[in-house]
Amino acid sequence: MNYLNIAGGKIIPSEMQDNSGSTFSIMLDTMYEVYEKSINSWDLLERYKHNEMGLYFSGECVYDFLDDNLIPFDKIYCHRFLEHVPFDKVSFFIYQVSTNLKMGGEFDIIVPDYTVLAERLLNESVGAEGWDAENIILTTEIVNEPGCPHASLWTEERLKYLLELEGRFAIKDLEKNYLYDGRDIYIRAIFKRI
Repeated sequence: MNYLNIAGGKIIPSEMQDNSGSTFSIMLDTMYEVYEKSINSWDLLERYKHNEMGLYFSGECVYDFLDDNLIPFDKIYCHRFLEHVPFDKVSFFIYQVSTNLKMGGEFDIIVPDYTVLAERLLNESVGAEGWDAENIILTTEIVNEPGCPHASLWTEERLKYLLELEGRFAIKDLEKNYLYDGRDIYIRAIFKRI
């Protein structure tokens, strides 16, 4: 099986942790140039051609990697990254992902649910006990930091509409209030490449 984890940071999905030598997995995040020995897409392709299975780290820009990649993936993870893709680039990003997935492959997405965040914002009690912690969640998940802002908004309806719009994906599974990194404000959706 071949896996790609887009902007995975240090979190490695369990399917990618197979140490049996039967998987070819790539962790793709610009931070790997700083924290790990990074490998580029051409080196990865050579290792794939020679059946050198394992877990590899690439610090390439995700858009460049998806443009240049020739490795067909069975599953692509995109946990807490899609909201950083500017809305005017979302359709092209979805197209890029689709061209990197095998037919029948899966696109596994986790994004903040802006319906949940909006409800929490509208119902907050500013200054009440626990408000400081709630404010951190709302502020970071709605706008994030200036160097890496959230650039697109996601709800269940938006995910389904935009991923299925071009007929490249069909929804397989969707879970609201998904608990990730100690917060239950996410949507997890898995789309199948058709």
